[in-house]
Amino acid sequence: MHGPVLSPGESAGRMHANEGLQTELLLHEPAISQPFHFSFDERGRLWVTLSRQYPYPAGIRMLSRDKYYRAHYNQTPPAHPNHAPGADRITIHEDTNGDGFFDTHKTFVEGLNMANAALRGHGGVWVMHTPYLLFYPDANHDDIPDGPPEVKLAGFGFEDTHSIANGLTWGPDGWLYGGQGSTCSCRVTRPGIDPPDAPGVYFEGCMVWRYHPDTQAFELFAEGGGNTYGLEFDAQGRLYSGHNGGNTRGWHFVQGGFYQMQGVNPGKFGPPRNPFAFGELPMMSTPNRVVRFTHFGAFADGTAIPPALKGMLFAIDPLHNEIIAAQREKRGATFTTQDHGIVVKSFDPAFRPVYIANAPDGSIFVSDMYEYYIAHGQHYQNQIDPTSGRIYRISGTDMPRETDVHLAGKTTPQLIALLAHPNKWHRHTAVRLIGERGESDAFHTLKQVVTSEPDIGALNALWALYQSGGFDDTAAILALKHTYPPVRMWTARCLGDSYGVHRNLGLPGKRTDADLIPTKVFEALLNQATIETDPEVRSQLASTARRLAPDQGFSLIQSLIRHREDLDDPFIPLLCWWVFEAHIPSESEAVVAFLESAKLWDEPVFLDHIVPRIARRLAVEGKRKDLLLLARLMRHALSSKAETSMIKGFEQAYRGRPMLGLPEALIQVLADSGSTTKLMLIRQGDQTAVRQAVTAMLNNEVSLDERLLYVRTFGELRHKIAEPALLQLALSATDHALSKAAFASLNAYDDKQIADQALKALPELPADLLPAVFTLLMARESWTQMLMNSLNSGTLKTSLVPNDISENLRLHRNPTIQDQAVQLFAKSRPESEREFSYEIKTLEAIMKADAGSPYAGEPIFMERC
Repeated sequence: MHGPVLSPGESAGRMHANEGLQTELLLHEPAISQPFHFSFDERGRLWVTLSRQYPYPAGIRMLSRDKYYRAHYNQTPPAHPNHAPGADRITIHEDTNGDGFFDTHKTFVEGLNMANAALRGHGGVWVMHTPYLLFYPDANHDDIPDGPPEVKLAGFGFEDTHSIANGLTWGPDGWLYGGQGSTCSCRVTRPGIDPPDAPGVYFEGCMVWRYHPDTQAFELFAEGGGNTYGLEFDAQGRLYSGHNGGNTRGWHFVQGGFYQMQGVNPGKFGPPRNPFAFGELPMMSTPNRVVRFTHFGAFADGTAIPPALKGMLFAIDPLHNEIIAAQREKRGATFTTQDHGIVVKSFDPAFRPVYIANAPDGSIFVSDMYEYYIAHGQHYQNQIDPTSGRIYRISGTDMPRETDVHLAGKTTPQLIALLAHPNKWHRHTAVRLIGERGESDAFHTLKQVVTSEPDIGALNALWALYQSGGFDDTAAILALKHTYPPVRMWTARCLGDSYGVHRNLGLPGKRTDADLIPTKVFEALLNQATIETDPEVRSQLASTARRLAPDQGFSLIQSLIRHREDLDDPFIPLLCWWVFEAHIPSESEAVVAFLESAKLWDEPVFLDHIVPRIARRLAVEGKRKDLLLLARLMRHALSSKAETSMIKGFEQAYRGRPMLGLPEALIQVLADSGSTTKLMLIRQGDQTAVRQAVTAMLNNEVSLDERLLYVRTFGELRHKIAEPALLQLALSATDHALSKAAFASLNAYDDKQIADQALKALPELPADLLPAVFTLLMARESWTQMLMNSLNSGTLKTSLVPNDISENLRLHRNPTIQDQAVQLFAKSRPESEREFSYEIKTLEAIMKADAGSPYAGEPIFMERC
C-alpha cells in the first residue's frame, strides 16, 4: 500500500552529491517521522514538527470533497487542549558531545492535530496547529509547557490539508510570518482581542501573513503566489517561497504586493481579492525549463558550504528526488534565476524533500518526508506511511562546521559581535535575542554599528535596534544615508511599519488612522526617494507610501514616479499605482486633488501606468461622483499622450457594457478635448455614431481591425439597428474572421429570423464557419429546436453536424431535444470519444500552463463563446 521502501542506511547510500558537497543522515525513524518542518532554537537545538496526522484531521468527519480536494467537515475542531488528540508531535534534538550528530531526543508536546510548524521565541513555542496559531509558554526554558497553550489566532481554513497555513518563521522585523496554500481559505480573528462577532480577516487562496508577538497585530503581507508551503528570508531580509507548478524557481514577495494566484483556473484558485488592483506582480522568471515542481528553497548562507555555491538558492524538488542550485540575477526591483545544476540527487524514488534551511553549524539541513507516493490524491487513499521520515545534512566535503552554537548564554555585547557573522543563522538569531531582551543600554552601540559597518553587519544592527525598541528619528535619518542599499530599504520599511497602517482588508478601524512621520524624518525620506539609485529601495519606498497618511504617501510617491528608469520595472509601477488605489473610494477627492496639482503629467511612469488605471478605477463602477472626479482630472490631460492614456483606461472600464448615464460634465470635457471616439459615442447610445458604425461594418474599404471592433461592440451592446448588418456579414463576408465574429455577436440577439437565415445558409457555408453557426444555434433552446426540426425533416443532413455538437444534443437539458438527438445520431464511436477526450485534456493543459493574454484571447472568445 505504501510502495517500496529502503532502510535509512540504504536510502542514504543512494544519495549522490555534486559540487564538492556531501550528505549525512542525521535523524530517521523511529526517532522522527513525517518531518514537515524544522527550526533551531537559540541553543542550536533542532525542533522538528512531526505531521503524522496528515492528511485527515482527527475527531471530525468529512461530509464532502470536490475535485480539487477541498473538503467540508461536520465541525471546526476545538483548540488544544480541548481538541481531539491526533498523532502529531514536536520533538527536540540536541548534540551534547559536539560530534555533529544528535544524541538526545525529547518530545515537547504530543497529541497534536494537523500541526505543521513550531518555532521557539518570545518566552515560549509557537505552533501552527490549523485552524489555530498556538503559543505554549515556557518562560523557564525547561522544555515543558508552563500551562495550556494560548490561542493567538483562529480561523485558518483546513479544506485542503496539503495547503493549510504553514511555514512559520521569524522575520528580521520581529514579526512571525506564515503562509497559506492555494486551495484553502481563512477568516482570521484574535481570540480575546477581537469582539466575539468580529468578521475576521478573510482570504481565499495562497498568500503570506504575519503576526506581531507583542502588539498582536495581524496582517496579510502579500497576496497570491504559488501553493505556499514554507517561507525563506535571505541575508538581506527579502522574503521568498517556492512553487508547486513549473516555469519558475519561486516567488519574491514584497510588502503589500498582489501576485498572480498560482494558476489561471478560477474554480480552483478563486479571483483576486482586490478587483481594482488592475495588474499582478510576476513570479521570478527563468530561462530554464522548470518542470513541476520546485516546492521550496533556501539560500545557502553558511561557512560549511563551498564558496562557489554560497548565496545560491537550493531548491528542493520532491517529485524528482533532487535539490537544484540556482543563481539569482537582478531584474529591476526583483530577480530572475538561472539554474546552476543538480547539487544533490537521490536514486531512491521515495526520497521526498519537503523542507530545507540553513543550520547553526554552517551547513544546510533538509527534511525527507520519505514516501514512494507523493500525490495528495494518493495520500487521501491512505497510500502514505506516517511512520517514515529522515533529516539530512548537506555540507562541503571536509569543510569545518561551526561549533559555537549556544547563543542563549551570551551577553548582549557578545550577541552584537555576531551581527556580521558569516553564518546567517548566527546573525538572525542574535538579532532576535537582542530584540527580545530590549535592553536600552545597547541602543548606542547598535546605532554605532549601523553607521560604522559597511554592509551586512549594519543591516543586522538596524534590525536589532528596531526589534528592541531603539529605532528613533536620529537612527532613521542616519540609516537613510547608508551606502548599503538594504539598510536604506529596511529603514523605509521600518518607518512604514512604525507610522503607517495596513491598507488591505484587515482588522476593523485600522485602514486610515496612520500617524505622520516626524517632519525631519519625512524630509530625509523624501530626499532619499528623489535621489535613490537602487530599484529595490524604490520598490520598498512605494510599499511604505501605501501605508502612510495620504499627504505623506502621495508626496513620497510623486518623487518615485519621476524615476523614469522604472518605466519597465516588473514591480515598481504597480506598487506606485496601488498607493492611489488604496485611497479610492474612501478618499477619491484627495487623490484627484493631489493629481491635479502634481507636476507629473509629462512623466512616462505616470502616463503609462498610473493615468489609465486612475481613469479606469474612477469609471469602472459607474458612480456619478467618481465620473465627475474623472471629468475634473481629464481637464489636466493637456498633452495628447495624457489624453490617450486617460481614454485607454476609461474605455477599459466600459468594456462589455454601454456608457449610459454619463454626467454632462464628463461628456463635455470629452467633446472639448476631441477625445470622444466613435466607439465611445456608440457606448453612449449616440444614434448617428451607431449608424455610421453599421455602415462602416459593411464597407470593404474600411480596415478589417476597425470593422471587427464594431462587430464585437455590437455583440456587447445589442443595438437592434446592427442586427441585419451582422447577419449579412455572418452569411456573406469574404473574410471569414469577420463572419465568425458576426456569428458570435448574433448570440446576443433573439430574433427568430437569425436562426432561420442561418439554417437556410448552413449547407452552403464553408466548413470552417460551421462551428460558429452551430454554436449560434445552440445558444437558445428555441433555436436548437429549429435545428432539430430541420434535421428531422431532412432539410438539413445529419452528416453536417460535428460529433461534439451531436453529443451535446444527446445530453441536452430539454428532454424532447435529447430524445430526438438519440434517435437521429448514433452514439459517438469510441475512437471519436477518445480523440475528443484527448483534445480536451490537451487544451486544458495548455490553458493551465500560463496566464496568457486576455487581449489576444478576446477575439477568440468573441468568435467561439
